[in-house]
Amino acid sequence: ALFDRDCSGTVSFDEFREVMESFDLGLSRQQLGPFFRALLGNSADKKINVVEFLSRFDVVFGGHVHSEDAKWIHEVLSGLGKLYLAQCGDDEGESTARTLLDRFEKADTDGNGTLSLTEFVREIQHWKTYLERLGVSPSYLTEDKLFEVAKVVDISGEE
Repeated sequence: ALFDRDCSGTVSFDEFREVMESFDLGLSRQQLGPFFRALLGNSADKKINVVEFLSRFDVVFGGHVHSEDAKWIHEVLSGLGKLYLAQCGDDEGESTARTLLDRFEKADTDGNGTLSLTEFVREIQHWKTYLERLGVSPSYLTEDKLFEVAKVVDISGEE
């Protein structure tokens, strides 16, 4: 995965540092150390479980969300973003973009180059257990709720 370079299920400081340096944020190793220790929390280990690690970040997304829907839709979309960050990395030389494209092509069951609302919902349902582990409420992962999420991110307006 992006941060879990050795696919051990954990993120070490060296893995964290390597990825953060690739983002070219201008942070030194001395600045990254306290940041990583804050992510570790009370853990005595020098590593953090990758799901726990990713759950400490918010994923930012665009799109129009009505204020009354914002909280639960944000939770689902943040969970999806974290899940894809966890699943799509540079394993064995594969780029994140290539991995995401592969997932998209698999979800695009009719092969038309776009995801219908049904294809989008089916893809999310495939990851339901993982989304729940990332803290997304199961009540937000019903088929009806997922169709609402799909409509928020739908840019074509087609069903």
